[in-house]
Amino acid sequence: MIIKIQLNDKSYILKDVLPNASSADVKRKLSTEHNINIPMTLKFKDRQMKDNVPLSDYQVQNGSIITALPHNLIGVQKNETNETYEALKKYLSNTINNMKEDTFIFVSIGCYDPGHLNDSTNSVIKQQCPKEIYDYCQQNNINLYIILVDEGFKDPKTKEKQIYDINNIWQRDKKISKGNEIVFYQNSQKPEKIFLSTFATNIEEWSNEKIAYRKVAGTPICDLFVRAVKSKKYKNCCLAAGTFYVDNLCSKQPGNCLLAGSSDLFTKCGIVKGNYYVERHVINPDKYQP
Repeated sequence: MIIKIQLNDKSYILKDVLPNASSADVKRKLSTEHNINIPMTLKFKDRQMKDNVPLSDYQVQNGSIITALPHNLIGVQKNETNETYEALKKYLSNTINNMKEDTFIFVSIGCYDPGHLNDSTNSVIKQQCPKEIYDYCQQNNINLYIILVDEGFKDPKTKEKQIYDINNIWQRDKKISKGNEIVFYQNSQKPEKIFLSTFATNIEEWSNEKIAYRKVAGTPICDLFVRAVKSKKYKNCCLAAGTFYVDNLCSKQPGNCLLAGSSDLFTKCGIVKGNYYVERHVINPDKYQP
């Protein structure tokens, strides 16, 4: 199919685009055919397009016009005045600095799910609350912090269910939540060591740059995590952060994620190469150099 990319005041035509191509594929095609090589976010009908989600999931068709927003125009990773963004930075820092032994921190970026053609429920679980991680932590008394980041949580555009809608184990904590921008959920299952939060803010889904994966919302999560486990001599803590949407319909590029901490705990939670996530960036705290 043929699509048009609107960038500032110019339009660029892309031909022979497959319906199952992803946003990342479109960016590469724009780079190859028109020499456009700037960080950008793509939007279609007011919906931000995730890098590894097929165009067909956004109902992009032949002749569709997609808007490209350069990151320097949308404040990606630079929004110093956004209250939700600042709250996310603080929560990430506090969660890592105050974690105890036997803790798993899961940060999923760009994870609001608009619904998928194959199996929306599985897509939501994979991105927002992986079953393998949840089950192991719940059954083995591991502290689990699930932190979900996507502007879609603020003003849902679809009726598709998110992880807190799929079952009855999550209850919104109205006392500390702030509208739909910042929401904390309590877990009804015992032991009460699993915590879910959503932050409706727009930050960049990680690029493949060498050190891009070390930060989320400008917060040096990797440095903080390594410093914490070393200073406290923890042996059973993990940090997994990034984008976790990977599907056969999408680009062959894997989800971009950081895995830091106990390889044993990662393995027990099902996060091993070739199984659940592709290990794009794996950090051993004992060998890590900030």
